[in-house]
Amino acid sequence: MRCELRSIAIWPLIKVSFFLNGIIGFVYGLLNALVLAFFLSFSSAFPIPEMWAEPMGFSMGFLFILFPIVMAVGVAVFGTIFCVLFGLIYNLITRVVGGYEFDLPPVGALDNVRPIQKPIATQVSASGPAPPPPPPPPIPKSAPPDRAEGEAPGGEIG
Repeated sequence: MRCELRSIAIWPLIKVSFFLNGIIGFVYGLLNALVLAFFLSFSSAFPIPEMWAEPMGFSMGFLFILFPIVMAVGVAVFGTIFCVLFGLIYNLITRVVGGYEFDLPPVGALDNVRPIQKPIATQVSASGPAPPPPPPPPIPKSAPPDRAEGEAPGGEIG
């Protein structure tokens, strides 16, 4: 099925981008704090200006905890502002030139596709290996409707 993205709803864009940018900002701030801690571990060999030693009376450990939180909020706010601006620009451009076209499979087209499963022997959980599969149900014994029970397949009992 051929589809065209003609506009982007701004409020869902704000919610999703704020959440994702907050997570990205926190991870980015955490990585920056670790890199900063690594480089500051070598700083004992070099003189550090007093303004860097303890800025605003905070210890460096407190700043390493605070840095990811500040980065998360900052990236969430400014990243969301940029996403909204780009969404508005996209909406204006699509009015003039049209939207982005893409293909989607019809509903239910992928329902018959089963995920690939590992063999049961290799599946291991926290409590040990997986139990064996249950046995197949018994096949009911019933005579065909044209013969009585005990009658020979050739016809009469002889």
